[in-house]
Amino acid sequence: MEHGFTITLHDLDTGEPLEEHLVGTMDLLIGEEGRVVVVEHKTAARKYTEDQLRYDIQPTAYQLAAREPGLGEVALRFQVVTKTKVPAVQVVDIHRDDQAEADFVRTATGVLRAIDNGVSYPIRGWQCRGGPYESACNQPARSRVKSAA
Repeated sequence: MEHGFTITLHDLDTGEPLEEHLVGTMDLLIGEEGRVVVVEHKTAARKYTEDQLRYDIQPTAYQLAAREPGLGEVALRFQVVTKTKVPAVQVVDIHRDDQAEADFVRTATGVLRAIDNGVSYPIRGWQCRGGPYESACNQPARSRVKSAA
């Protein structure tokens, strides 16, 4: 079944809770061999590379979020359906350690601090083709830093 969550992250340097919450939905929770497995479904043009599997931050967020509702330590898995001439399903179990969790929280904290300070850099991609983000993509990149006054 799908599982929604809202959790509070804490600044690793100060211990203070961040104002914003991490909100998301895990695609699938299954019980397997006496443990809970968080399964993330993906579609891709080709199989995920080792780097994609290693550095994707989404499963790290799920691992952090799983502790909040009392799921405890969970296993993580990607199921990637390739959109190739001969479709395939890549099933990979993933491990995230304490360092990955710390990196995730520090990245989230850094991004939120940048936003609070008015730093905004557009990242142009497929979202620019139309829809609600098209006008933002057509604006020039700029950095706005709030004055200390």
